[in-house]
Amino acid sequence: MTMSIPTVAAHPATISRLEGGVRAAATLVRALVVGGVMVLPTLSGALAQSLSSPAQPVLPAPPSAQSGAAQTGGAAGKPGLVENSAAPAALAGQAQPLVSPPLPMVPGAVPWDLLGQVKQVKVKNKVLPEFAPAVAKLDKQEVKVAGFMMPLQSGEKQSHFLLTVTSQTCSFCIPAGPEGIIEVRTRTPVKSTFDPILIAGRLEVLRDDPMGLYYRINNGEAQPIR
Repeated sequence: MTMSIPTVAAHPATISRLEGGVRAAATLVRALVVGGVMVLPTLSGALAQSLSSPAQPVLPAPPSAQSGAAQTGGAAGKPGLVENSAAPAALAGQAQPLVSPPLPMVPGAVPWDLLGQVKQVKVKNKVLPEFAPAVAKLDKQEVKVAGFMMPLQSGEKQSHFLLTVTSQTCSFCIPAGPEGIIEVRTRTPVKSTFDPILIAGRLEVLRDDPMGLYYRINNGEAQPIR
């Protein structure tokens, strides 16, 4: 390894020290890099091992019966629920999952894969959702949907939040697209949690919402998951 030292108007002793420093640095680089492999001869024990072979984070494996992105539901081929954060202040102190826990099967609940049957179409100067007939029929109907809470307020209990198909893994991100989100307002506040919850109420299918939402439940209520 060769490095040139630019000419400077300095005392010869200064030049000598600079050249010595460059030679020492070059020697160190040659000692550390052998055939493209980093070698740490002067570091010992756990420090050398951690620098040369950094540990990879170990994520919990998905449940054996079904993966985090698999569908749950009735018989094969039938629609089912899709399984699938610094934590918000309302969730402070709770153990935050590294991966989204699976959604449980809830008899009579509207599956997220049904709500996902929507495409975007251009109407004049707007891009609007076009819902499948089975989804459009749910408008103004009493429904139950299981999902995860994304708080929109501070506090241990929430009366206005998003119900999502997957749990929140980033405090700065929306965990799904509009087809995987329901805006919820409840009559009584619901305790903030990372666990799945079940919300019952009247579903609105939104065809031109100014916020870009597709679904909303007003006057909803949390029900136990059995």
